Amino acid sequence: MAGLGSIDVPPSVADCIAFWTKPDQRLAGLANRLDANQIGAILGVVHARMLIPTPDDQLAAHLENARADVKFKSDLSEAHAADLAGRKAMAADWTRDRRK
Repeated sequence: MAGLGSIDVPPSVADCIAFWTKPDQRLAGLANRLDANQIGAILGVVHARMLIPTPDDQLAAHLENARADVKFKSDLSEAHAADLAGRKAMAADWTRDRRK
């Protein structure tokens, strides 16, 4: 018995992309027990229930992920800049206090 994976309902495009990376890999591991016709039949049944995202859908998902990455890195950079400013102020206060 082999599992081909699971997915949230309703699936997002990203969920579908992630899902479809797994069946081929898992079925390839069963190639010594299944012939090409059986693998094709299994993939046909799975495809009837879970469509493969179109190239346009995949591109849109990748662009959305890229935008999210840019926002995350920008937010992280701002947080580090604020932390650095706080540390510089603390160091300046400490230096000023030591000189007194």
